[in-house]
Amino acid sequence: MTLDGRDAEDRHQVGAAADLLLERRFNLLGYRALWFGDPIDWHLDPVSTRRAPLAHWSRLDPLEWAEVGDSKIVWELNRHQWIVHLAQAWVFTRDERYAAACVSSIESWIQANPVGYGINWASSLEVAYRLMSWCWVATLIRDARAVTGKWAITLLAAIWAHAHYVERYLSHSFSPNTHLTGEALGLFYAGVLFPDFRDAERWRELGTRVLEAQSSAQLSSDGVHFELSTCYHRYTVETYLQFVLLAQRNRLPVPGGLMGGVERMIEFLIAIQRP
Repeated sequence: MTLDGRDAEDRHQVGAAADLLLERRFNLLGYRALWFGDPIDWHLDPVSTRRAPLAHWSRLDPLEWAEVGDSKIVWELNRHQWIVHLAQAWVFTRDERYAAACVSSIESWIQANPVGYGINWASSLEVAYRLMSWCWVATLIRDARAVTGKWAITLLAAIWAHAHYVERYLSHSFSPNTHLTGEALGLFYAGVLFPDFRDAERWRELGTRVLEAQSSAQLSSDGVHFELSTCYHRYTVETYLQFVLLAQRNRLPVPGGLMGGVERMIEFLIAIQRP
């Protein structure tokens, strides 16, 4: 695997970060060692100490601080990108503690977040991020002892539910730009990595169509993202690079026009880093 080629310093950093996560301490959005409880309270903002209610997502306003606290902090935890770090640590060390933590964390999340209920279903982009994190985790720890057949079935069902939800609530109206491309990438992930799902082909095609259309809508002729923000530009580059790499690795076609846009975006990123 590519991870096997990482140097000792990289491995040390991944291991140190994973050990902190085993202690349930999270560095998120500039905050250090946030504590969400043990077991983790997936609806808690530990900074404001507010906890979002387990109501249907349509009845929650993620921007209503008095009701849910800072939803950005809650969502950052629930994207589960930190679980990918635990999975990477397992690949490096084969220490079963890391794989077991991946399994137990995802299992806990599924139990505490019924589909459609709670702050973690209030944004389709957040659902897509979590779906992609789970795809990485499932790939990285698939050979770990902690991965049982029962857990794998539970995870597959949850991934299907996430992809189905994203497809149903694509952000065509609210933030139909970076939200929409992130959601399309999530659908493409699910459709490519789980081809046995009956909806897989439709998810792949829909994700590809949206990403192709938005590459024209969101990029100027010189490859600069229309938000005119280097942060959003980099986000968009990363989104499209993941799409291109995943498609190429699985021998799926990449629209020619889209590829040209990605190349121009990368050229711009290189240019603005020069003195």
